Amino acid sequence: MQNKFFITMFMIVIFITLSADNSLDQSLDDLSGAAAESYVGPIVSAFGASLNSGWFHKVPKSKFFNLDIELGVVYMGAFFNSGDETFNVNGKFRLNENQAKDILDDSDDVPDNLPDDQYNNLVEELISQDFDLNIHGPTIIGPEDENIIVEFPDGQTVSTYDLDARSIELPVGGLFNNKLSHMPMIAPQLGVGTIYGTKLYARYMAFNLTNLGDFTYFGFGIQHNPKVYIPFPIPLDFSASFYKQSLKLGEYVSASATIYGINASKTIGPGFFNFTPYAGLMFECSQMEFKYEYEVSGQEIDIEPVSVEFSAEGENKAKLTLGTALNWGIYNLNADYNIAKYNSFSMGFGLEF
Repeated sequence: MQNKFFITMFMIVIFITLSADNSLDQSLDDLSGAAAESYVGPIVSAFGASLNSGWFHKVPKSKFFNLDIELGVVYMGAFFNSGDETFNVNGKFRLNENQAKDILDDSDDVPDNLPDDQYNNLVEELISQDFDLNIHGPTIIGPEDENIIVEFPDGQTVSTYDLDARSIELPVGGLFNNKLSHMPMIAPQLGVGTIYGTKLYARYMAFNLTNLGDFTYFGFGIQHNPKVYIPFPIPLDFSASFYKQSLKLGEYVSASATIYGINASKTIGPGFFNFTPYAGLMFECSQMEFKYEYEVSGQEIDIEPVSVEFSAEGENKAKLTLGTALNWGIYNLNADYNIAKYNSFSMGFGLEF
């Protein structure tokens, strides 16, 4: 029952969508090098911004000991930027057998009557090396009815033959057809405090996703209110905070994110019903790593799969958080907006004891 509950929540997360027939692993299998990194770039930045959202909604009390437990769920979303739908890079690309044959057949310098063994040797030479090519087209969030184009320029040679320029259209387009306005993420969250003005936080999910493997997500954080050491009253609560998290999906995708900074809040109203405006100046980083086997397709020539591994960093470095929380008895509802290169928002609902 618990796994079914988490899977239902996680249906909105991106990797569920990627289990469709037009999946990310197949798309990356048709790409290599800088092209693959650029293709998934918008997801990396937005996903990192989402992971680093929703951790805090008020500063811990400045007490040496106060039993304060929060249990809830947080929804986070980072918005994509204009221009994220396409990319254009000069990157490495490895041809498959059919593409290599098309280039050889269209070249005026390659004789039409080559013996089969010589022709196959040329094909093998082409598909066994990486070429510096121009690659452009939709990113993972771009239009699915457009494909990525590989521009094979003049000046390339194989053995002693000159190869003509050629454009190769790959069977790779966007997976979301410009319909994904933001990167969604949802997670359960536990907060426990307060000892010497310090409160600890944790997030955790783990289950199996069909065709994608085991999914695990873990995050932890700490908030500390130094007012516990200050003998005179200060009208505003403030704290230093640090949060770190990691995510892994099978042997294929892993991600990590870190955020730290200062937070401030002010609770207004009585204990039973009050609201708390809060703000934070945070510094963050995130990274996703991808591993896959690039299979150079061919039946006549046996080529070993090429192992491709790359990492991409999120573009957010700093952000300003502005939000408010509403507390009614044991119920807490909060929402905030984060201003950064990739803007994001979060909403949380929980129980406080």
